[in-house]
Amino acid sequence: MEVHSGRRLAASAAAALALSAGLVCAGPATAQEARYPASGAKLPKWSDLPDWNGLWERGGDIVWNDAVPPKPGEPEVPPYTEDYLKAYLARRGEMRAAAGGGRRNLQGGNLYGSMPAIMIALFPLDIQVNRREVVILTPNGGAREIYTDGRLHPTNPLPSSLGHSIGHWEGKTLVVDTSGIKANTRLPGGGGHSDAMHITERIWSPDGHALKDAITVEDPKAFAKPWTTVKTYYRRPTWESVEYDPQENTRDFGPPAEGGASTSLAALAEAAPAPTAPAAPKPVKLGRPATVEQLQKATSLAVGNLAWETVDVRDVKRTPDKVTWIGGTRSVNWRCAARADGTQPYCEQ
Repeated sequence: MEVHSGRRLAASAAAALALSAGLVCAGPATAQEARYPASGAKLPKWSDLPDWNGLWERGGDIVWNDAVPPKPGEPEVPPYTEDYLKAYLARRGEMRAAAGGGRRNLQGGNLYGSMPAIMIALFPLDIQVNRREVVILTPNGGAREIYTDGRLHPTNPLPSSLGHSIGHWEGKTLVVDTSGIKANTRLPGGGGHSDAMHITERIWSPDGHALKDAITVEDPKAFAKPWTTVKTYYRRPTWESVEYDPQENTRDFGPPAEGGASTSLAALAEAAPAPTAPAAPKPVKLGRPATVEQLQKATSLAVGNLAWETVDVRDVKRTPDKVTWIGGTRSVNWRCAARADGTQPYCEQ
């Protein structure tokens, strides 16, 4: 025992000597010192915090700004300066050439795990609110912390994909300031930015069901003006998160089963012919006819990764055993069919 103890002490002494001599290589930092004002931390009251806990689904497309008319295959271009725009277009040209001339978005740089792209919410956001911080989690492993305890940005922050976010409450609105974002991450749509990028947000819930995030991105080196959007998310109180696994955690919705809606959407698009003579109504055992809200939800279920509140339902046609409709989103008009009560939905472009 004495020999082994001596060996441990000798090893510890050698490590200390090497450290003092600068001989030990430092590994990547996993934390940094929090910086508070002289008055120290200042925590909000529990009673002043809003109830945002739980899962929220993205409203609209996987784009930066749903208010901008879509261009097929083309992402929205940030308000770049001339030099950054040239670099952006050159990289897009290289990507097209590599894809054989086809259109594709720029990739790389941990796109949906970095700011501000994480707030596009490729997957549902799991939001947890406490006095110290607001935490935003995603199923693909992202975890964003917005500190609300009065701390300041570090004097010399270590850059990260999500940056360093501090916030304060103005009533039930969270005001957020984010800096220290790695310069090699990518903006929504795949464009680049500089190390001077700075993001501010105002996050609030107008009705308890929807959550709004007004985002302003400024980059004095790369942008000619601020780049702004307002994202909307919808509360999903009955959902729970699962690990993102594109190989296993999927559910595909095929054409409705026999006896329900026809599998031919082209045929379903035709209105049912009117009977030539009055006929006794057939009893329908499928429940009440689907409401517009149910058809919105049926579209979302069939399409996937789409908040039902944003679906525009039109051209609804009904027969005793089926219903067909157009489910419109910002960029796609889905031709959909289901049983008369909205079950077994199936949509295609």
